[in-house]
Amino acid sequence: MKAVEHIVHDYANLVSAGTLIYECPRPPLNGHVQYSFIVQCRKLAHFFLSRGTRDDILASHFIGKKIGFELKEWSTWKDHMDKHILHLSYGRVKNTWPWTGHHENRRMLNEFRTAWHLFLSKLPHRFVAEFNAEIAKKLRPDSEFRDLDLR
Repeated sequence: MKAVEHIVHDYANLVSAGTLIYECPRPPLNGHVQYSFIVQCRKLAHFFLSRGTRDDILASHFIGKKIGFELKEWSTWKDHMDKHILHLSYGRVKNTWPWTGHHENRRMLNEFRTAWHLFLSKLPHRFVAEFNAEIAKKLRPDSEFRDLDLR
């Protein structure tokens, strides 16, 4: 149950950055928001796709392994992001695949939202109240996430 707070928080950050990227000020702040969004995508992809180490929190810990999540846009770009945003890599120098994010960001955000809705819909009853309570905390009037769609 203690993990729920962290899951909801990171999802809220993903939605926040993924939404803000379209309202973001000029450089360099747009790059910071983009970076935040990609880092959150990576975290949530590992969560949904059960790709982590022994101590990572995974969706399968809550809903089992029978549910499959589709993150096609993220899967298309994850290796690229690994080399270009998440590491200093010679892959940046060899790059022939330009990233603008104009369409990709929106598609990634939408697929993570779809995965989140599926995840919430498959939660066993014993976890529902805890997730709802954490989401409600993020949507309180005094929260920086109050205007986001987290459900």
